[in-house]
Amino acid sequence: MKELTFEEFCELPMELGMHISGDKEHYLHRYNRETNVNNVVITRKKKNGGFGKSSTIYYLPNEVENY
Repeated sequence: MKELTFEEFCELPMELGMHISGDKEHYLHRYNRETNVNNVVITRKKKNGGFGKSSTIYYLPNEVENY
């Protein structure tokens, strides 16, 4: 895999893998086929129906570390 700058990495096109809306959280999974980078965004729901702060995780399948 080619080494990317931060700006190039942020511009990678991501395909939607899965979206789950739960009672307390929303999960959004996206991935890039060329680089095999996966992105998961978890957003908590507030009691009033609004949304809280999101957490984002980047990972490579079969790798131990998450970023």
